[in-house]
Amino acid sequence: MSKDNDGGFFLGLILGGLIGAGLALLYAPKSGEETREYLREKALELKEKVPEAFKEGVEKGKTAVMEGLEKGKALVTESFEKTKTLLEEKKTELKEG
Repeated sequence: MSKDNDGGFFLGLILGGLIGAGLALLYAPKSGEETREYLREKALELKEKVPEAFKEGVEKGKTAVMEGLEKGKALVTESFEKTKTLLEEKKTELKEG
């Protein structure tokens, strides 16, 4: 699974659970009390899963930001060094010319 798809996976997991619960209500012949108990159980399961999925998403976001900062820092350093080299070459050309 790619890093870019992890948020979509968790969203799909949550939405799939909700859709599955809804379909189960439509097709399962249960009494009102059984249905309410089923809904309570599913709501508790979802309540437990959402904070963990959110926490994982935040951690992955932090990691992505840190990686982006490191790559950006490397690009800035590389650009600075190339610019410095070009300026030194131009300076040498001007002295010789």
